[in-house]
Amino acid sequence: MNAKQALLVATAALVATSGYAVEATQFVPEAPHAVRAEVKAELAQAKADGSFVAARETYGQTTIPARGERDRAEVRAEARMAARNHTPNSLYFGG
Repeated sequence: MNAKQALLVATAALVATSGYAVEATQFVPEAPHAVRAEVKAELAQAKADGSFVAARETYGQTTIPARGERDRAEVRAEARMAARNHTPNSLYFGG
């Protein structure tokens, strides 16, 4: 019985470790296509003509601020009127 258990353990170990026997390949990054001076020149050109939009480092959002069509006073007045009349905004309630 001990010989069978030893053979079973050895077979299980062989099967378990055979999954690690994969040929390793070395990752070689490709050479850059543009030199640093060219990239800096392209960046300066994009900033000059306004086509460059900087992204935040955390979420990749653009730094262009959103502007509404109405000012704060108009929005507050609309909110007060809706609160007085008890009329919900159809944008939020699908009305």
